[in-house]
Amino acid sequence: MGIVIVFFFIYFITLHTSLAGMEIAVWLVVLPSLYFAVRQKKLILPSKPILIAFAGLFLTAVISFFININDAKQFIDYIGEFRWMILYIGLLQFYSVFYQRINFHKLVLTGQIVLIIAGFYSIYQFFTAHDLFRKHVVFHYIYDGSKYFRPNSFFGLPTTYGYASAMFFCIALVFWMREKRNEPQWMDAIRRFYFMIGPFNIFLTFTRAAWLACMASSLMILRKTNTRYFYRAALAFAIMVTALYTSFPSFTNRVNSMFDSNYNANENRIYLWKANIDIFKQNPFFGLGFDENRKQIDTYLKPYNRPWIMRNHPHNTYLNFLAGLGMFGLGFFLLFLGYNLKTCIDGMRTSTNSMHKTLFMGILGAQMVLLIGGVTECCFEDLELCHQYILFVALAEYLKSNFSVASLKM
Repeated sequence: MGIVIVFFFIYFITLHTSLAGMEIAVWLVVLPSLYFAVRQKKLILPSKPILIAFAGLFLTAVISFFININDAKQFIDYIGEFRWMILYIGLLQFYSVFYQRINFHKLVLTGQIVLIIAGFYSIYQFFTAHDLFRKHVVFHYIYDGSKYFRPNSFFGLPTTYGYASAMFFCIALVFWMREKRNEPQWMDAIRRFYFMIGPFNIFLTFTRAAWLACMASSLMILRKTNTRYFYRAALAFAIMVTALYTSFPSFTNRVNSMFDSNYNANENRIYLWKANIDIFKQNPFFGLGFDENRKQIDTYLKPYNRPWIMRNHPHNTYLNFLAGLGMFGLGFFLLFLGYNLKTCIDGMRTSTNSMHKTLFMGILGAQMVLLIGGVTECCFEDLELCHQYILFVALAEYLKSNFSVASLKM
């Protein structure tokens, strides 16, 4: 059984290093966990709202498929897009069997070490736009006319790297504020160095929504853990942003671009949003079919006569579900998201176990990053981010379902 824990740590490492690795490693965790859960009679099901959300979303997707596509050859690939539901249930079984054997302090430290390595790699890419492991990787300038580049690190896009780093940062920050222990000096040095390089690398991605999401989540965590640090951090953020805005032209341009409708990225989003709203209006109940809105976007952009607009997903998680699966699909998806938020908020308020309260708070912060970022990016459809989200919220669901108030001493 110990090998499953090893696979879990490997899976956790791949969340920031390899999409192919995480797609393989997660099954090496989930499948044995299902076996042991059945064998030890520890099999558990998600709460009723989660099951309703899953069943409703799956049924909506199937109906949408047969209304819009109805091609047997495509059905398996289409339904495969929702395998995250199976992973969620499988990870619940992992926690049911192995929760007592997880050392969360070592897990977080492992993530910090990985992101320090990724951080040095991203600094190298910031100056060189060079990927050491993959060919044909595209790098974006931090702003038109700049000589520096937005790093991807081990991911394919700077946005993915930015959001993934920000989600983990919330977990690490809560542990730093609430779970300090007497550790060897080298461990403490690693943690301190991570909190210097981690935020810096999120900044280097020049992903504006990731900046805002990470700042909002961090301030929420500090407000809940240490009011004095909250006010200091808020003041430090204000001073830092002012200094960067007045002295770093690339940052100034990036901030100003948020309010410029003619800026390329903003114009792309505006017309993609318009086209996807048109898709929803024509297919209000079951949408056009999951991901069909991306595949058929050219048809819906033609009336706007903007041939230079990129042909892609709508860069909005909620609009992507609305156009792809209609109001029913979005409704069930929001039920899933909302219930996970409620689980963490209730856990923070009622749990008397320090470790559980820490986990609930960190997972809430990570969710905030994904949900805020989802306004301007299809974060949930980004597999690297979806994996991290499912891993965290499945843990919150396990804690809620199995420990009411006092629970265990860690």
